[in-house]
Amino acid sequence: MLWKFRKELILIIFIIISLIIIHNNRFFYKKEKTLYFPIKKNISVANLLKKEIQLENLLNLKKKYSSSHSHIIYAKVVEISPWVFPSVIKINKGNSSGVKQGMTIINSSGYLVGRITNVFTNYATGITLFNKANRVSAVIPPVEEIGVIEGGNFPYIDMKFLPPQPNAKKGNIVQTSQYTQLFHPNIVIGQITKIFSSNNKLVTEALVKPFFYYSGFENVALIKR
Repeated sequence: MLWKFRKELILIIFIIISLIIIHNNRFFYKKEKTLYFPIKKNISVANLLKKEIQLENLLNLKKKYSSSHSHIIYAKVVEISPWVFPSVIKINKGNSSGVKQGMTIINSSGYLVGRITNVFTNYATGITLFNKANRVSAVIPPVEEIGVIEGGNFPYIDMKFLPPQPNAKKGNIVQTSQYTQLFHPNIVIGQITKIFSSNNKLVTEALVKPFFYYSGFENVALIKR
């Protein structure tokens, strides 16, 4: 009888030891799984470095535009609409930070994004070059021909009202002209990819590749004369 009791006691002790071993193995397994996390952190660091470069470029814009623009505000784009292409954007700065309706939006590379249309206390919204309500007086510097940017179909924007037989050609850079009151002059918009010339029309149209979309617009600057 005593031996039977000892056998049961030994069995209980064995079960307890087994449970302890299993518990410890699970603990070590969890610790091993956490070794994957630093890889994710490395990816985040890469993203942070990219943002840091963009922010550094924005700071350089202050030096570039300090003589021609009296006020510069830096902001972060927090929403875009629609998701397919950014026709409307929302930034994390509002009138509490000095944002005003009509301010020009440029990205960290200095390319034109659009303009501010609605301002609230802590945020604001703006329309980009893809928005058909955003009309921009533009010039092609090499040939000094004037046209108007009027939205477009992603991934290009339309430049209208060029001369019927333009001297402009594919590859020419387009920038804001001095004839607009909505945007600052001499801000680069993009590059001509195609010209639709026709002798039967009084004006010519061109497709323009907007640089802001391809160079990123997570961080932007708002400028005011």
